[in-house]
Amino acid sequence: MMRHRKLYLILVLMSLVLVAPLHAQNEEGPLVVFIEGRAIDSSTVTNRGQIGTSALADIFRALGARVQQIAPTDSIPEDAQVAVLVRPLRTVRPAYIARLWAHLYRGGSVLLAFDPENFFLGGQNVNSRLSRSGLPELLRESYGIQIGEGVIIEPQYTQASLSNLANTYSLVYPDLVPNPVTDPLRAVGAPIWIWGARPVSALGLGYDSRSYPLLYTDVGYVESDPAIFPSNNPNAPPAVPFAFDTPADMIGRINIAAISENWLSGGRVAILGDSEMILNSFGLLQVNNRPVQVGNYVFAQRLAAWLLRLPEEEWPPLPREFTWLGIDGEPEDWLAYDTILNVTAAQMIGRGELRAVMDDAYFYAVVWPYAATDDTLTFLFDTNLDREADLTVVANATEVTIETPEGRSTITDAVMAIGEVIEFRLPRRYLPLNARLDTVYVGTAERPRTGELTTEVRTLSTVAISPLPRRASTLVTMVSTERVNLRTGPGTDFPVRAQVESGAVFEALGRSADGDWILVQNARHEGWIAEFLLLPNGSLQRLPVVES
Repeated sequence: MMRHRKLYLILVLMSLVLVAPLHAQNEEGPLVVFIEGRAIDSSTVTNRGQIGTSALADIFRALGARVQQIAPTDSIPEDAQVAVLVRPLRTVRPAYIARLWAHLYRGGSVLLAFDPENFFLGGQNVNSRLSRSGLPELLRESYGIQIGEGVIIEPQYTQASLSNLANTYSLVYPDLVPNPVTDPLRAVGAPIWIWGARPVSALGLGYDSRSYPLLYTDVGYVESDPAIFPSNNPNAPPAVPFAFDTPADMIGRINIAAISENWLSGGRVAILGDSEMILNSFGLLQVNNRPVQVGNYVFAQRLAAWLLRLPEEEWPPLPREFTWLGIDGEPEDWLAYDTILNVTAAQMIGRGELRAVMDDAYFYAVVWPYAATDDTLTFLFDTNLDREADLTVVANATEVTIETPEGRSTITDAVMAIGEVIEFRLPRRYLPLNARLDTVYVGTAERPRTGELTTEVRTLSTVAISPLPRRASTLVTMVSTERVNLRTGPGTDFPVRAQVESGAVFEALGRSADGDWILVQNARHEGWIAEFLLLPNGSLQRLPVVES
């Protein structure tokens, strides 16, 4: 403890020596410096490949900033607004931290993304030695942020999947604590993709700072033993098996990102426990100028705007290509769709009003109930267009069920919220392409068909934020050079249910007895795909065997 305290004082003294007043920005826009170079082997702006930060730099430029690269041995320019350090693989020395601290002390902003210590990245282990740099102590004391050691292990992970970065992806979500960076993402439940992460905690209100948790997961635990990772050193001992060990390992709600502002210096920091979430071909990948992981893209945009201290009204708007309808019982989101629904905002509001839309993955509906006690919706669909309802969906506060001529079952990934309005979202895999909404009844569990409503379902040109359910754990990504058949059973003898494109992501539900076929599901489709066409985020052999 004394050694850490001494290091803390030394770093503060060094920062005071280096401090100079923060200069006013010039007319060319605020300066953002990316700290990179061989000394730390970090991601670089000039790398437009998979592990580069050029996409992140482009986000800063789009916000009006200038981007410059400096070495970790260089002093941060006095007119720099933001300093960025992403994915250092080599030792981050105390002298480098002192330069960052001087920048913060004069009111600058810092973005840091650190992968777990010893994490295996394509033949190289992370060796940032962050715990020896003095940074964790400084951040905890002055910004109320705790950078933890260890890596988050999810139930589907294996020793083999941890040895391949591509197999470590998972989903985290915006924390419940309100903050401007994640507020719109939390409203719609948008996931953020990560590829192996360390814990990063926000301690809340401090003596001279306020920190906010940004992202969290409640799946898995934090493995504290760095020896679980393989090594490219032939003389290194083999990796040890990982297993939850109390009290050394953390479990429960785990944060992996946080922001904070120090009121005395005015410095702002953003700490990410995973770097891939903001790298080019991972979290910030785009196809045909559209972000693949829209949650990551919006997160990076808003984080950059916060670090640049832009007024919120100048922050980038949410991408229009996506559906921003949150299922929270509040009607505000729907008012933005008045033109598509061909009604005025005033006409949309009123007792007994019903509106419904569809995008590529979901059916959405909102009802202004007749009475405060209304808590049940019954949807009648005509799926074969014979003007007779043949599919019934009943939704209430506890469950959603579907009834067809073949029987009744529960829909686990439908979502309903009751507030000022009743909102409902149904995965489109239950509805044929041309299905017609016949009638909607609103009422209570005891009297479910009190009020009868009808409306035309409007088709949106936008796409869903995510086709995956909230609690999806074992995920698979379809990898192929052409479209692949999704079948009704585990074999090529079964009929084709749909064709899916490369890059489609599903939750894995089960496997065939031999493991050659995997039962997958997302909001659009459910069916079987050959195992060799899938990139999983863990072991598929741990899935239960499912009869066809």
